Amino acid sequence: MTFRDQPLLHHEGPPRRQETTPRDIPSPSMPSDMQPFIWQQLGEIQKCLGRLEAGQDDIKGRLEKVEEKTSKTSEKLSRILWIGAGAGAVIGILVSIATSLLKYLPK
Repeated sequence: MTFRDQPLLHHEGPPRRQETTPRDIPSPSMPSDMQPFIWQQLGEIQKCLGRLEAGQDDIKGRLEKVEEKTSKTSEKLSRILWIGAGAGAVIGILVSIATSLLKYLPK
């Protein structure tokens, strides 16, 4: 038995590419087959959007409370500052009157 007569243990070269015919290519899924899946996914998306909207409403409510508290605090601070300014002006006037009256008191 010669070398050429021995059986091949491996195939020669890369495998040949098989020719495909149109009937071998799978057809895309029909829309009717996809409808239940699509409706299910749309339902999940709607649920997710509903949760997001509820979260936005919650955040909006919290922001409104913070704005309300901030405006109340600002109003209180403004009143305190006006009262302080008024009290300072009154004290200044009283000190001015007292110093001017001290000139007329006997020593």
